[in-house]
Amino acid sequence: MRQIKSGFIIVALLALLAACSNDEEKRRYLPMLASNIENEVLVEVINGTRALSPTTLLRDSVFSVFGIESEKSLPVKVSVLEGKEVLSFRADLPDRTLMDLWDTDEGRRGEGYADSEITVQGAHIHLRFYYAFSALPRAELMRGGSTIALQTLEYQGQTINPYKRYGCFKIVLRRTPQGFTVE
Repeated sequence: MRQIKSGFIIVALLALLAACSNDEEKRRYLPMLASNIENEVLVEVINGTRALSPTTLLRDSVFSVFGIESEKSLPVKVSVLEGKEVLSFRADLPDRTLMDLWDTDEGRRGEGYADSEITVQGAHIHLRFYYAFSALPRAELMRGGSTIALQTLEYQGQTINPYKRYGCFKIVLRRTPQGFTVE
C-alpha cells in the first residue's frame, strides 16, 4: 500500500512538472501602466446614412471586440455621448515590450501601440491603437504624475485622427458595399 502511495505521488509530481514546463515559453501580457489611463474608445456604427442601435448590436451579438495583446474579449457597453447612444470599450494598453521610452528634462516620455479586432455583423476590422506616455520626474514616488493616452489609430495602413472631446476617443464604422470604413 505504501509503495502504491509513493508511486502515485511520484507520477503526480511528474505530471505537474510536465504541465508546468513547456518548450515554448508562454507570452505574458504586461500592459504599460500609468496613474491616468485614457483608453476608452467610443464607436458609432452607420449603415449608409443611418446609425445602427448599439443596444440592438449587443443584444443580437453582432458586435464584439478582441484585444490582441491581452488575448481576451473586451467588455463592450452602451454609453451616451452628447445625447447619442454609442458603443464603448477600453482598448488594450500596449505591452511593455511594445513601448519606446526615453528620458527628457521634463520626465519620461514614450510611444507604443496595441492591436484590437472589432467584429461587426460578421466583418472583422483590425485596428492598431497608438498611445503616448508621459511621466513627471520621479513619478514612481508619487501617487500620480504619469499618463498613457490614446492618440491615433491605424486601419489598413492609414492613420486616422479620431474625434476627441471630453477625454473621449470616438470612431465611426461606416458600412459600405465593400465592407466597413473607419473614420
